[in-house]
Amino acid sequence: MPFERVFHLMDRMTVRRPTTGEDWEDIFRLRYNAYRTRDYIESNENRLDSDHFDFATNTFVFGIYVDEVLAMSIRLHHLNREHPDGPSSESYPDQLLSRIVLGQSFIDCSRFAIDPDLDPTVDRAALRFMPPRLSAMAALFYEADYILHLVRPRHKAFYQRYFHAETFATGGECGTVTFPVDLTATRIGANDQTMLDRLPFLHSLETERAMLFDEETARRCCFCVRPTALLALSLDKANANVRPTDRRERRPGAAA
Repeated sequence: MPFERVFHLMDRMTVRRPTTGEDWEDIFRLRYNAYRTRDYIESNENRLDSDHFDFATNTFVFGIYVDEVLAMSIRLHHLNREHPDGPSSESYPDQLLSRIVLGQSFIDCSRFAIDPDLDPTVDRAALRFMPPRLSAMAALFYEADYILHLVRPRHKAFYQRYFHAETFATGGECGTVTFPVDLTATRIGANDQTMLDRLPFLHSLETERAMLFDEETARRCCFCVRPTALLALSLDKANANVRPTDRRERRPGAAA
């Protein structure tokens, strides 16, 4: 199977939203350690990295745990007319705010960080596909038009190669990071089926997306989710093999 290493990693993985002060501190400390290791931010006495977007109403902060150990964190923001504020719209207001006023919506990804002391048994190359997977699920859940990434220029090739990202703008500043960032965008709708065919780990069940982004459902599952990509793929294949007459007889939602 393509991306077998990614699927193998997801077998060991859970995705959680922080619910306690300790959870938040662990994520802020992981960010700080990851960014200071590369001189991405200035040092501070608390040895934590946080900003005003972390607790905004349109923000989702996730910890990605491998074998129950925090390995990575990512932050997503849903930008729309009601909630236009996010790191990308702050860094590039001229490129985004007019689109938001016209009704476009975005999933804005920020604060992607991997533990610099990551267990060597964790596949770092496979781990980097997890934030794009979460952002793709958010885009599907919210029916967003684009996924946005503020990235260093040398990292754009990754998003262009795998996610058909286009460059919206270049040379901007982003919060407290010490380097310029470019704004890339992946168009959703035009590319989603193509990406699913090429990147099977992006598949997910509706239940997984609800547990991540619907508040009531997330509370019921204690804000802790296991990836469903492999199960979603298996169900897709099973449905593809069902004869048209059988498909009509199957009750809606029976596969779930």
